[in-house]
Amino acid sequence: MIYCPSCKKPSAKSSGNCPHCGVALGSPAAPQKKTVASNQSSPRPPAESLRYGGADIEMDDSEPEDEMPLELAGADSNAPSPRPTAPGLPSAGAIRISAENMHPPPVMQRAFSITEAATASKVQEIAQFGQCDTGIIGVMKYGFRVYQRLPALKQEAAASLGQKENAWETLEQAKSRLGRLAHRNNLSDAQLQRIVAEAVKADGKLDDIQKQENHLDAQYQGRYAIFDQRRSAVELEMAPIQEEAERRKSVFEQMSKERARLKAKIKRSEIELRNARELIEKKQVAYADLNRPKEERTRLLKDIAEVDNRQPALLNRLSAEQKELDGTEAPFEAISSRLRETEARLGEFNHRLAEIKKERAQIEAEHKAALDEIHHRVKGESKQAQAAWAAVGEMVYVNKLLSPEHLTDVAAAAQQFFKAQENHNLYEEALNSYDKGACEMAKKYWIATAVISGTLLLILAATAMF
Repeated sequence: MIYCPSCKKPSAKSSGNCPHCGVALGSPAAPQKKTVASNQSSPRPPAESLRYGGADIEMDDSEPEDEMPLELAGADSNAPSPRPTAPGLPSAGAIRISAENMHPPPVMQRAFSITEAATASKVQEIAQFGQCDTGIIGVMKYGFRVYQRLPALKQEAAASLGQKENAWETLEQAKSRLGRLAHRNNLSDAQLQRIVAEAVKADGKLDDIQKQENHLDAQYQGRYAIFDQRRSAVELEMAPIQEEAERRKSVFEQMSKERARLKAKIKRSEIELRNARELIEKKQVAYADLNRPKEERTRLLKDIAEVDNRQPALLNRLSAEQKELDGTEAPFEAISSRLRETEARLGEFNHRLAEIKKERAQIEAEHKAALDEIHHRVKGESKQAQAAWAAVGEMVYVNKLLSPEHLTDVAAAAQQFFKAQENHNLYEEALNSYDKGACEMAKKYWIATAVISGTLLLILAATAMF
């Protein structure tokens, strides 16, 4: 990673144009516009070695102390300034900071010397590709090691990127808190007050959006109340009919159970009568056999008479049971009809409730869509407000405008970010540290081996290697 000679931002490329400002990376730095030198003394600390997280970090004072880029002056480039602004600080009119590529802002880049490249041994330790041995077998083994290691290495690199992004967010929050603290302490620094004004303006925009959200919620709560009142009115009108339906349903169920009991009794009586008649027919067949002994035929005739004598009682019981069942038919039909009528009325009420619920759901969908749009704006403005206050905190930190005990959080967060950035850079280099030529040869060797062995599986595996 190198830094652009013009905008001072880091770039992963070592040649070509800067992805931030478009200047050729190998060209000399573009000259900056300068204002008339300030006649007042500057509180900015001279070039010195700062204690930052236990390490010595050199301040970069390559630009003259008595000069300030025009872009940093805000509205009036000729306005007097109590001190020169730290180089690279955003102007009061354009302080929306972008965390592009998760690199520290220009001031932090100038204030600290960040380790750019790791040693080859560290990259090799992370990559775990090993050395490519000579010979066909050595090349094939090397290619297979790379093939096996790359998926896990990509996941580890993605995790390191997440850590880097989290560390950047922590740093931005720490700077934002420091900026708000400086505002509460009413620091009387002219350049600081310019960007503080922009940060306060960003907070104002955020407050306005949140007020819009509260107003929107109040409007929709009023509309919801109307639907709730309509639903309550329908439910109130529906309540007595629902009670009547429940009463009729209870009577209907009781009569249904009674009729089921009577039908079961009739079924048993019919089965008993049928069994008696079948027994008589069976014994009559046996009695008709003249070859049977006289005593046996006499006994059969007696059994037939005994069973036949039970039939009148069975018939009378069956008739009484059927009569009892028939007596419940009219009341059962009446309660069934009244229950169907009540349920039909309940269906009408339920349809009205469903329509109210449907209309309310449409309003809720509109409310949610409006809230989503507002929340998107809140998210954006919150990010911009944090960036604005982070710019204030960055200026306070670099220029030591508060006592050291207030600067420790930013120092610790910056150190963690730089470590996470360096760690991610190691993984980025590790991902590209394998011998591509050797891997291409390994791929060809594996394909040749697959062709010779006739194994289609090896062909597919080798094709998907790299």
